Amino acid sequence: MSEIVRRSEAADAAPLVPLSPRPLASFLSLTVGVLITLAVRGYRFGESNHAVYLVDALRRTDPSLLRNDWWANSTLQYHFVFNAMTAALMRAGLLEPAFLVGYLLLAVLLHVGWRSLAVRLGGNDGTYLVSVVLYYLMAGGVGLGMYHFLQDSAFLPSNISNVAILWAVCFWVGGRPAAAGTCLGIAGMFHINHAVAGIGLWAGATLLEGGRTIRHKQWWVGSVAVIALSALQIVPAARVVLNRSAKLPTGEFVDLFVRLRHPHHFDPTQWHWGVWLSFLAPIVVVLVAAYAPVPEQCADARRRARTLFLLFVLMIAFALFTAGFWFLGETFVQLNLYRFSIYPKLLSCIAVAWLLWDHWRRRACVVAALVVTAVAAGAVALSSGLLAPPTWRSPLGLKLAGLQGDDAGYRELAEWARENTLKDAVFLVPPDEESFRVHARRGIVVNFKGVPQLGAELPEWRDRLQDVLGLDTQGLLDLPKPMGQTLMAIRARYDALPPEHHAKVATRYGARFAVLGHPVDASGFRLVHADSTGSYFLYDLSPEPESGTRP
Repeated sequence: MSEIVRRSEAADAAPLVPLSPRPLASFLSLTVGVLITLAVRGYRFGESNHAVYLVDALRRTDPSLLRNDWWANSTLQYHFVFNAMTAALMRAGLLEPAFLVGYLLLAVLLHVGWRSLAVRLGGNDGTYLVSVVLYYLMAGGVGLGMYHFLQDSAFLPSNISNVAILWAVCFWVGGRPAAAGTCLGIAGMFHINHAVAGIGLWAGATLLEGGRTIRHKQWWVGSVAVIALSALQIVPAARVVLNRSAKLPTGEFVDLFVRLRHPHHFDPTQWHWGVWLSFLAPIVVVLVAAYAPVPEQCADARRRARTLFLLFVLMIAFALFTAGFWFLGETFVQLNLYRFSIYPKLLSCIAVAWLLWDHWRRRACVVAALVVTAVAAGAVALSSGLLAPPTWRSPLGLKLAGLQGDDAGYRELAEWARENTLKDAVFLVPPDEESFRVHARRGIVVNFKGVPQLGAELPEWRDRLQDVLGLDTQGLLDLPKPMGQTLMAIRARYDALPPEHHAKVATRYGARFAVLGHPVDASGFRLVHADSTGSYFLYDLSPEPESGTRP
């Protein structure tokens, strides 16, 4: 027992990020790692999924905005801490620069934690860099369900939580449970999935460590931190969920939420084989690296890393059985455990890098074979369309199909609406659009991107989407997949419908304005604006000019 305590105290006294004998080499390796991530992921603001996360903050900043938007007012907005922080930055006029700085800071923290983990497991700067290259060669760094550390290349609550859990892994592996629990609590404070998974990870790691950890005061400090901080996310979310008890039958929920809206996240049968290969291939090598001889000072860290790796793999296996190949209920889907596949993928890449750089350094043929395999896997993923090439709109960064965001013409029209229409106006928009609520700050009838999270809220989203597109339920479910094709089919369907249909739907949902992708000459459609590219046309469907105070 005294030996265990002595080793734990020695680990606590160790520097957080051990530097190499040449600090400049460590700094340069971290710089290269950060630049690789920024080159692959890039950065975006106010586009695609990021626009969804800004809506609640807009309403907190100005309650008169989006007053008649059903999604903003009638669905669970559960990023409570992030929304409050975002609203404060909006009021201070610092949102965009603060989010850019926050994103860059997350990239730096990701790699400092990554390198620290590699070093604690017996590697060095070379091990860390090789693991970074391997990780991003494997399908651009995405895990199962198309998740990665800097999701959507934006400053999101899930990305804060992703990096916080990586640091929790570093601290736990280093024998510092108080710091690990605090990081898990921070992760849970920003995202509900991380709150639930973090508490489970803490309990599982404690159980598998036996009495080694629970006897220390640090463990109790960490336990209080993870529970108290996670409660800031869990408690208010639970209140909303419990008040909305009506649920769809599991089959209908799966059809709408999983197979129609999120097959890329929740339906393993739809995932590209390159994603499976890039996740499973390095895991095989972990079995070799995990039990290879290591210096005594790394033995405890390796044991703890094996424990966490096992827990992450069990999470994924549990998800595959309860919300993947079989669906046992809405709650299992909403746990969204696939997002945590990024951690075993990163750990396995560190293991492969250690074998290549530290253990098999002289076996050139093995190194060459594995590197070629990684390059081939990345090339296959790119050539198959799994990942899209960089675009000049976002100078750096690979983009997933369906996440390109709205084009400049659409954003221009949205900004015109923001300056020239009343705050409580509602707009009928092409349902494939993603950011009108943020750029126009006006309510809309419905879009595909803004899907509710709860089964009790999904019927309204389904009904509105069906009405706008003139489809029945089966027609909606039969839209082509994956998301990129779904969005194109939605736009084509919307553009093909006659003006009379749009007028009828707008009246039903209280929309005064309609955004169309082509000019129309129909009774009741008064053109009030067209963007400079001639791609979008805004029509006022009311016979009377607007009255009231504009922004």
